[in-house]
Amino acid sequence: MTSAPFADLKPMSAPPRISLLGMPISVITEADAIAFILASLQGNRGGWVITPNLDQLRLFRKHAELRPMYDQASLILADGMPLVWASRIQKTPLPQRVAGSSLILTLTGAATAAGRSIFLLGGNPRAANRAAETTHCGAS
Repeated sequence: MTSAPFADLKPMSAPPRISLLGMPISVITEADAIAFILASLQGNRGGWVITPNLDQLRLFRKHAELRPMYDQASLILADGMPLVWASRIQKTPLPQRVAGSSLILTLTGAATAAGRSIFLLGGNPRAANRAAETTHCGAS
């Protein structure tokens, strides 16, 4: 077996979080988020990632029932630049925006390079196949 990128990842502790109007947000770059996710996968730990934007921050503030989901998430990545700007204003700067639309491509690419499989679930019979072609991770 050849050594794939990310093959020797060590378990990582969860990154620190800031609070933005009560919403916890992970202080992490996209590259470090990918490394964290792949290390978690290698360590057989489950989890999930939330990529909130400004509208989701509004919903988080309005609907208390959403808050436990954020507290239990493995990573909460600032998808919107307004969240990054607000973090700078309150002097708890986030290192960058980590958009879910970008992460899906970089994460699937890194997972494929690490020899990990990707499961794609689509809404119609061809959606998963089109997603596999777009992300270059093969047929589902």
